[in-house]
Amino acid sequence: MAQEERLPEKVKPLPNHAYHLLYRSIAEGHGQTPVRSTLRADWQYAVQQRVERYSQHMAANEIHNTAAIILDIQTGNTLAYVGNSNNPGRHGQHVDIITSRRSPGSLLKPFLYAAALDDGLIAPHQLLPDIPIFYKGFAPKNFDKEYRGAVPANDALISSLNVPFVHLLIEYGYEKFHQKLKTMGFTTFDRPAEHYGLSLILGGAETTLWEISGVYASMARAMYKFDRRPFHREYSPDDYKENTYIFPNQKNTKSQSLSSDGYLRVPSIRFTLEAMQKLQRPYEEAGWKSFQSARPISWKTGTSYGFRDAWAIGLNSKYVIAVWVGNADGEGRPGLTGVSAAAPLLFDLFGLVDGNHELVQPFGMPKKICQHSGMLASPVCPQTYELPLPEFMVSSPACSYHRIIHLNQAGTHQVNNRCYALAQSRKEPWFILPPAQAWYYKKYHANYRKPPSYLPGCIPAQEDRQFELIYPRHTNKVHIPREQSGQRGLAVFEAAHQDKNARIYWHLDEQYLGVTQGRHQQGIQSAPGPHTLTLVDDSGSEIKLNFEILE
Repeated sequence: MAQEERLPEKVKPLPNHAYHLLYRSIAEGHGQTPVRSTLRADWQYAVQQRVERYSQHMAANEIHNTAAIILDIQTGNTLAYVGNSNNPGRHGQHVDIITSRRSPGSLLKPFLYAAALDDGLIAPHQLLPDIPIFYKGFAPKNFDKEYRGAVPANDALISSLNVPFVHLLIEYGYEKFHQKLKTMGFTTFDRPAEHYGLSLILGGAETTLWEISGVYASMARAMYKFDRRPFHREYSPDDYKENTYIFPNQKNTKSQSLSSDGYLRVPSIRFTLEAMQKLQRPYEEAGWKSFQSARPISWKTGTSYGFRDAWAIGLNSKYVIAVWVGNADGEGRPGLTGVSAAAPLLFDLFGLVDGNHELVQPFGMPKKICQHSGMLASPVCPQTYELPLPEFMVSSPACSYHRIIHLNQAGTHQVNNRCYALAQSRKEPWFILPPAQAWYYKKYHANYRKPPSYLPGCIPAQEDRQFELIYPRHTNKVHIPREQSGQRGLAVFEAAHQDKNARIYWHLDEQYLGVTQGRHQQGIQSAPGPHTLTLVDDSGSEIKLNFEILE
């Protein structure tokens, strides 16, 4: 019988379905020890196959590495773990991308949006400035290099605009945000806040797919557990915890400490996830709402500087799925963005899991919100809508964009008590953006009506000034670069005026520099030291800026 038994033709391969997690567990001290993982075998196989198939497709653009992870929100258990794809050739396939530090791009914006809501700093739809910013040498731009003047905060999150979130971080404070992120579970942000500065919100601090997916899961866990606690309905710090891939030996019987406040409060999380549901899905998902099985997903993408990392993270009521696509060696590639490179795989993997995404019911009493500004409505806001808001969000200020202006009887010009009998004037509520915001806003909103100019000879009050500086704006120290020849070059100052036909006269230290009309830019060249810049427009309004030119 032994002679008749067929000899094996080749050695059968050993199972190798969680290669990177195996070697990670060895590195973390579990070598020579049986490890019962939390992985779901069927999902692990399926995710690995889909990652391999997708990575082979991306290799046509010399993008060779892909990683994906699926987490259970309720427990924090890892259900699928593919640390890297296995394309032919030498492309760093052994690198476990899930634990590798990479720039997350825009993936921290939802946390800042929620934190600003939590502090009552903004209302969910409140306008944020989207104008050029130069802050201590940092000059961020939106992905499309355009500015919209002012944009609702939730739309800024939906469109992942950089500039509004930098303005928001200035107001919130990058030191405070850095501490908030560390409290929520980011251990990779291990340098002082000053090291990252405002770049923190745009991917200036590296993190890992393991860590950031865990914080997203923790944020969702805090919301759903709060709503399901039958008696206390309170927060627990234990909701924010690291993912795990090993089943515990015994159940955790430790009682949770509960408090009335969390790292982020439920209404703030809810508004954040609601905005994330409205992101426009990639081309492959066009028409997804038409399917009977269509389910909403809160998701966000990230693209690092230089197109080196493409991220996509999504969640429903049960699971978090996180995807990274790129090259392990950090090589950037055209088209390597979160939406085009990572999101298609994210939605492919969501086809494996179940779960709806029913957000908790809104908290708070309905409040009147200004239709134009998104702020709490003031008595002069002409159009409003109602939005349930908790008390801590009601602390945000009432609409500051609508003001009562005085017009002459014909309604053609603004007037004030310096030139007109106000008893004979017409009072009208008017939506007025600051001049720099209005300059860009009207390019995207043809229906924006700038206030009428003042009656000739009527000098506007300081608060009614119709122009302002764009640069320098947040600094009074200016560096003038040197040209290749070694000669000192020019620093280009810029202003914006409500009236497109207005002229602005520029003076430096009482010396006349010139006049601008339309686009107001002026090259400045002077010796190092303190200087005074004076701008005067046709109506006699004046701006003075004391600044210093550095060596």
